[in-house]
Amino acid sequence: MHEKLNMTDHEKLKALMKKRGLNFHDIAKITGHSYQSVKTMLQPNKELPRWVKLVLYVWEGGEKEN
Repeated sequence: MHEKLNMTDHEKLKALMKKRGLNFHDIAKITGHSYQSVKTMLQPNKELPRWVKLVLYVWEGGEKEN
């Protein structure tokens, strides 16, 4: 958990996706976005959308409570 403090938001998202077994197709299905939109929104050279930052905030908070 402590190593997450030094991770970028993109690294945190990648870790969350790996832990949950998610890929871009899954995220597209869950969010109602197209696969191509998700792929574009989550490019490492772009700032993450606010909805992704909220997901990371909830995920981090949830793990701190456990």
